[in-house]
Amino acid sequence: MKNNYYIQKDEISGQTILIEFSKLQGYSVLPKTKKEDEIEVNKIVFINPSFSEKIIRKKINLKINHLLQLLQNIDDGDEGSENAIRQGLEEAKRLKLAIINSYIKFLGSEYKDLTLEKLEVIIKNLKTKLYLMKEKNNILELQFEKIINQEPIEKEKKGRGRL
Repeated sequence: MKNNYYIQKDEISGQTILIEFSKLQGYSVLPKTKKEDEIEVNKIVFINPSFSEKIIRKKINLKINHLLQLLQNIDDGDEGSENAIRQGLEEAKRLKLAIINSYIKFLGSEYKDLTLEKLEVIIKNLKTKLYLMKEKNNILELQFEKIINQEPIEKEKKGRGRL
């Protein structure tokens, strides 16, 4: 039988008080690491709203910084593959949905609006880069087909343009 409890120390006496967990609401986190010879924790619930907001802000900022780094790498030419751009676009859209669906009740309206605007800019940039990459690939494919079919490649005319 699993029991769920909220553990808190009494401020006056310093003794530990156990309170039933099912009545508490807040931001819940599932810990990823499990170490030997330690207490097994399946779920942590943060009840303090300001602490929950700090944790969520930090989590969102890390993901946004990762997306900005991806954009920087694409601009530098390090990760210019179409697959990397698609993955970044999916990640940005997932983060936007997570903010709207899960984190909105913990974040302040100003931070939420600013973060969603940042994500929209990132999504637009990624979509633009994906579109430009597709256009570049289409042009290369057309040139390749012309070479295979031995059609002359049209070159830009240079000159004065007089007839």
